[in-house]
Amino acid sequence: MSAMRPAVAVQQWNRVELGLESSRRYPHPDTDVAIHAVFTGPSGRTIALPGFWDGGDDWKVRFAPTELGRWSYRVEATDETNPGLNEVTGLIDVTPYTGDLDIYQHGFVRVSANRRAFEYADGTPFFWLANTHWQAPNYERLHECNNPYEPCDSQFRCSADNDRARGFSVYQTYPDAAMNDGGGNVSQVDWWTTKYTHLNPRAFAEQFDVMMDYLADQGTVIALGMGVHTQTGQIGPAALTHFARYVTARYAAHPVVWITGQEVDIENEHGKLSTWKAVAETIAANDGYRHPLGAHMYTEGEPKTFGEEPWHDWFPTQGGHESIRTQAHYKSYWDFSPTKPYLETEANYEGIWTVPDAAPRQSAWKALQSGSYGYSYGVAGVWAMKWDYDVPGWDSFQNGTPWFDGLRRPGGAQMTILKEFYESLGDWQRLVPRFGDPAYAVFDRPEQSVLSTDGNTRYVVYFYDAERTTGALAGMDDAQSYRAEWLDPRTGGRILISETITPVAGAWQIPDKPDADDWVLHVTYSAFRPAVLSATVK
Repeated sequence: MSAMRPAVAVQQWNRVELGLESSRRYPHPDTDVAIHAVFTGPSGRTIALPGFWDGGDDWKVRFAPTELGRWSYRVEATDETNPGLNEVTGLIDVTPYTGDLDIYQHGFVRVSANRRAFEYADGTPFFWLANTHWQAPNYERLHECNNPYEPCDSQFRCSADNDRARGFSVYQTYPDAAMNDGGGNVSQVDWWTTKYTHLNPRAFAEQFDVMMDYLADQGTVIALGMGVHTQTGQIGPAALTHFARYVTARYAAHPVVWITGQEVDIENEHGKLSTWKAVAETIAANDGYRHPLGAHMYTEGEPKTFGEEPWHDWFPTQGGHESIRTQAHYKSYWDFSPTKPYLETEANYEGIWTVPDAAPRQSAWKALQSGSYGYSYGVAGVWAMKWDYDVPGWDSFQNGTPWFDGLRRPGGAQMTILKEFYESLGDWQRLVPRFGDPAYAVFDRPEQSVLSTDGNTRYVVYFYDAERTTGALAGMDDAQSYRAEWLDPRTGGRILISETITPVAGAWQIPDKPDADDWVLHVTYSAFRPAVLSATVK
């Protein structure tokens, strides 16, 4: 056994990297030997994590402590004759976090106690607002930027900064382990030195690590998978689980939520479902933090694939790009047993095909009103990273839009309005979708009038039909005075209806919408005053 290493210091929830040097050379280090570490905290809690080969004789273990005080660790290797990797011990002293990022102030994201939403480790509600950057580790450029609207030296950092400025809390992505160049994009890296057999640690260190560290250091949660449906699944379970274990080892100490891969339940006649199940099981077996683990679904994700698997924590659903999901669809997830969060993670990308400009906004509000306690937005040019107008890149899908013009479309700012509205309520996770229940409301057009309430103290209705007439709220408290206002989801502007509404027999007739566009009605006890939105669009 090697001597115990001196203690290292780190702030709570932040990453610390432990370097090890192998005492032996291996022909193929990524497959010839494996290491894992067990960290023991002052309360006795243990977190087990794999380490990874980082090139040459260098090995690393990454760890983020979940509690204050002194931790100890022990690293062991499958090759017990290698003292550089086996029976290595040491100490970590953990002090309070001194910064201002929510993910480190409150701790990693987990499933909420009622299993309906996500929250931080200390129980603080977490609002999931993602921007979709599929295959960003392959295609987004770290050291080039061609944004004509602002100076920049990195396409990746420019788009990530833009996301953060608009309040996106999640970066939804994956590396494509299959390395298939798609839609005219050229992969910036090759994850393999020997195709689908041995991994290339330099590619991870020079591309993927830089991205993951940058996002984590912004306080962004990364929704992370390993590839995409049959394209990646065709490399087979041996290669893909090897890849998944390596990615988990490198990034489990980052603020991640796992999505396994994109559309992993697509066309199971191709025989890839068992491969993706093995990938998810590999993540679950190696992630000592037990970050929430789901499997991103195809549009027709029924029956609810993987929903009863022991590793499965949540449903990353897909509404598709040509319609808006029905309330009955979302209710099927709400009623699913065992209870699990479901989030709309791919619906009506903005600026693609002939999708109307309003559809991405309508999909988002309807999902939130239907029990999806968060939403993943996507926009032409960004989700598949088209470099410029001249380079081909999914042109038939995203109408030739490059990434820098995708960032400027209005939907991104409208997502900010959505997030800030719900967060302004203070207790937005208490809202329960009512799915047309007449005990709470009767509407002229029930499918396009999407209601959630907190008992009868707060009503939120999203109207997105092209008519102005509405309906009536029900189940209100006649002994209470209510306040009602309209929110314009396009601009963030508010129109006060009344400060003092008195229900009659528990009912109130809702006035017509201000116009035929979509509007949000917010009705609550008169004592409540919503916070002012900062995202008002001019």
